Amino acid sequence: MCAILPPELMRYGTVGVPVPSIEVKLRDVEDAGYLSTNNPPQGEVCIRGPSVVTGYYKRPDLNEDESIFTKDGWFRTGDVGQWNPDGTLSLIDRIKNLIKLATGEYIALERLEAIYKACNLVANICVHASPDAKQPMAIIIPHEIHLRNYLSSKGLDATPSLADLCSNADIQQIVLKESNSIGKKNGFKAMELLQSVVLTADEWTPESGLVTAAQKIQRAKIAKAFGHQIQAVYKHD
Repeated sequence: MCAILPPELMRYGTVGVPVPSIEVKLRDVEDAGYLSTNNPPQGEVCIRGPSVVTGYYKRPDLNEDESIFTKDGWFRTGDVGQWNPDGTLSLIDRIKNLIKLATGEYIALERLEAIYKACNLVANICVHASPDAKQPMAIIIPHEIHLRNYLSSKGLDATPSLADLCSNADIQQIVLKESNSIGKKNGFKAMELLQSVVLTADEWTPESGLVTAAQKIQRAKIAKAFGHQIQAVYKHD
């Protein structure tokens, strides 16, 4: 444990303040724009102190890796943190969720997903990008009721099965347009807007292995399950 949230600082979206035995600093992630000089300060969370592990058991290969343990005693967590004005720390991203595009710029997949989920046509989403891509794409489970209501309001046929709607190229374009509209309203750059979407009617469950028991998406497994569709998207780039 390196942080705790005392009652007097109660708020959502934070892990609290450092416990007495822990030092915390934010290390710049320059390529992704997470800098300690930002307002509020952001960067990779590094911790050290007497209660922090000094290394992995019988793994000198990892213990000598500067990307995990620095020579001056800092443990690099891989989490991207942010210092809030009240002194609390929030975790806003993971280093491994930062993808470098063909343009050399980075995008934060979890951040994009959090924003695109605000589109009422989206029930669940996994944003994906290949290293040679200029823009991300997304695998989306549509919100069935909202999608049917939207189609009806536009005078379009809302009677087919959800699976048939998902395979309809016109419906895919509608979901893509509405999702990107949300992105633009939130100030997304062109490289953060979706190039294309793949729609699926199948819910992601822990049993299918595509989400965890806590409903967090299993990014690598989803990418594998929809590998052919993803390849088709970037093949036509």
